Amino acid sequence: MYRIILFVFFLCDISCLSADAPNKMLRKFPKSSRSNGVLLSQSRNPVKPKSQAVAESAKPLTGSISGHDYVDLGLSVKWATCNVGASSPSGYGSYFAWGETSDLANWGGSWRLPTKAEIDELVNKCKKEWTVQDGNEGYIVIGNNGKSIFLPAAGWYGGSSSLYVGVLGYYWSSSPRSVESGTSSAVGVRRFYWSSDGNVDDSAYGLCFGSDYFDSYFHSRQYRHSVRLVSE
Repeated sequence: MYRIILFVFFLCDISCLSADAPNKMLRKFPKSSRSNGVLLSQSRNPVKPKSQAVAESAKPLTGSISGHDYVDLGLSVKWATCNVGASSPSGYGSYFAWGETSDLANWGGSWRLPTKAEIDELVNKCKKEWTVQDGNEGYIVIGNNGKSIFLPAAGWYGGSSSLYVGVLGYYWSSSPRSVESGTSSAVGVRRFYWSSDGNVDDSAYGLCFGSDYFDSYFHSRQYRHSVRLVSE
C-alpha cells in the first residue's frame, strides 16, 4: 500500500512539470512578430543613435550673432528678429534707399541683405498670418519647424514723406533687377525688402505685402524701404 501511494505522488509530480514546461519556455522569449520571415521587435519607442540625437540637439533654432538675435525658420539662411534700426520685432526701424549701407555695416559679423531667392523662400515655403504686435500691423511668418518672425507693415519713404505706414510693407533684397525683366508699374502701390542679383535697370527686387498679399516684387532704388538682414 505504501508503494502505491508513493507511485501516485510520483505521477502527479511528472504531470505538473509537463504542464508548466510551455509556460517556462514562453517566459524565456519576449513577444515578437514576423514579417516576410524576419523576426521583428515590437518596441514602439526605438532609441535614436547617440550621434543623431547629439547632432539634433546641437542645432539651435534661435541665437545671437554680433549682438543681434536670429531665428532659424528651417530655410537656407537665418533671419534677424528685428528690422535694422528697430529695438523690437514690432518696431519699424530705419528706411534705406537700395544702395545705402552705413547702418547695415554696424551689425557686423555675417549679417547681410537677403537675395531675391531667399525672399522667395519666405513667400513659397512659409505660412503667413496678418496680425498685430505691440499696436503695429504686419505679418507673422512661420517656418515648417514652427519658428516665426514678425515683419511690420512699416510703409516706405518717397522723398521726405512716409507712405502707407501701417498698411503696406516694403523690404529690400540685395538683387538688382535685370533690364530684360521690363519696367515697374507698381511704384507707390506695394512694399519691398531688397535682395542682391542681376544685369540691372534702376529698380531692385524685394518683398512687398499688404493684408491680402505677400510676394516678391521690384521698386525704384531711390525709394527708402525697411531692411531685415539674414545670416548663414
